[in-house]
Amino acid sequence: MFLLRRRRRSGLSTPLMIFGAFGLVMACLTLFVAVPATFMRARTVRALPQFQAAELATLGAGEAGLFTARIPADATTDEDGFALAELQRKIHDENPEVANLREGEEGPSRDWVVAEPLPAEIILELDDGSQVTVLLPNNTSLQNAEVLEYDDAEKLYAYEKKGYRAGQTLTIEGTWETNDTITASYLFNGSASGYVEHTRNSIGGAFLAAISCGMLAVLMAGAGVFLRLTGR
Repeated sequence: MFLLRRRRRSGLSTPLMIFGAFGLVMACLTLFVAVPATFMRARTVRALPQFQAAELATLGAGEAGLFTARIPADATTDEDGFALAELQRKIHDENPEVANLREGEEGPSRDWVVAEPLPAEIILELDDGSQVTVLLPNNTSLQNAEVLEYDDAEKLYAYEKKGYRAGQTLTIEGTWETNDTITASYLFNGSASGYVEHTRNSIGGAFLAAISCGMLAVLMAGAGVFLRLTGR
């Protein structure tokens, strides 16, 4: 009876130690993989030339750098007021396909998927009043974008729209092509110097996430060990 009671009381120790160990692994991966990668990314962005509108005519095709342009104030917008946006969706927790799952059933994927991609291109205005065409591949990353989250009326799906509004100035990290065209890899709402600062600050964010995750993991693992030793 004593052994049975002790085993029941220590039932929480194993999950705590497992989650703690998993958290420590994630913290180490973040600290030794994500942080250095973020640092190298910030160095790359800082080294990129920041081109002015007057310099573009002298560029050769394929030159990489940071370009600054503005979404026209009279640009067409969607129902939410975005002039440039991407819409993602995932299955809602109250969707019957999820809510009615039996224990052990996996059900449909709950990952975000693209419901409405970015347009293939957009026309932006340079500081000198001229226009430039920005090509937007499917993997273009939207940095510092406004995010709008909502559910549909039936709560079948959750939606996340991310984008920019008319009149906003964007920094484009990309490559110059022929015929006044830029192929974008990253977009940022703000100046080129602001974008460099944004990527630099991400180093501290990654480091803080690693330390926070590690401390929480140690606390969980420690609590699990304590419960195991005391039989609680």
